[in-house]
Amino acid sequence: MLPFGMLFSTGPFVILICMLVSFFFAMLERIAFYLQDPFQNRGSDIPMTALTRTIEINLMELAEIETDLVSIQPDQHGVLM
Repeated sequence: MLPFGMLFSTGPFVILICMLVSFFFAMLERIAFYLQDPFQNRGSDIPMTALTRTIEINLMELAEIETDLVSIQPDQHGVLM
């Protein structure tokens, strides 16, 4: 319906405008599909391993238990997993 509604106001540019609008919607859907599961251990996901390791280290410090655990550091790209 978008091309028919814009045909008389934009003329031949309606093709370009409709292609841009459809491209933005397609990219929005692709981004939403990529972000819908935040626990797949990808670069943009929640760093659950690092969070649980930090919680474990803090609880052991509170309980005054000696441990050799160290915090997980980001990799060479700055991604924390």
